[in-house]
Amino acid sequence: MKSKALLVAALFFMAIQACHAADHPIDQYQSKCIAKDSTTSGMTNCTNGAISRWDKELNSVYANLISSLAPSEQQALREAQRQWILYRDAEFKLIDEMYKTKDGTMYIPMRAADRLEIIKTRALRLQAYRDLQGL
Repeated sequence: MKSKALLVAALFFMAIQACHAADHPIDQYQSKCIAKDSTTSGMTNCTNGAISRWDKELNSVYANLISSLAPSEQQALREAQRQWILYRDAEFKLIDEMYKTKDGTMYIPMRAADRLEIIKTRALRLQAYRDLQGL
């Protein structure tokens, strides 16, 4: 029964991911990747690939944004980014702690998806700031 519940949860998770994977190329990559290999290992690898891509996107947007700001704005962004990195690291530690006691392979891609959301959310927030600057 527990296996069935995990399978249902995983399918529900994948359906939600597919609905939210609307337009961004990284989300499209992840959806197509999972469609090709929907095993636990495949979902984890695809999600980790998306994490890597979102991290690169975050760094690229940050570099583009900071170079366009006035000195006081640059200082504020640097401080916010430093604080976000501390938050990210603490959140990753929490995620690891929460999932390490769970039995079942479906928790592996779920853990990766939780990590992905943290990085993706920050990348999209920085993109919104960049858009605000008209870049």
